[in-house]
Amino acid sequence: MIIGCLRGNLENGNVRYALETTSRGTIQLSPEPSIAPKLVEFIDREVRLNGNWENGKPGGRRFQAANARALAEGCSAKGR
Repeated sequence: MIIGCLRGNLENGNVRYALETTSRGTIQLSPEPSIAPKLVEFIDREVRLNGNWENGKPGGRRFQAANARALAEGCSAKGR
């Protein structure tokens, strides 16, 4: 589980997601297809994501998000 501010950038018609965290900086996200539509609604909000680190390495460059929950409207100073 990781918590932070969800960001999204449109690139070639697709949204590229990242999570800004105070402890780990910016983490690139690979959402599972089942939650991708839900993530669009959570852009620029503080969220909690459940999932796995790519290649099974904690703290890796990319996090595979399997579940998302909005914690707050907007992003707190802690979540950037």
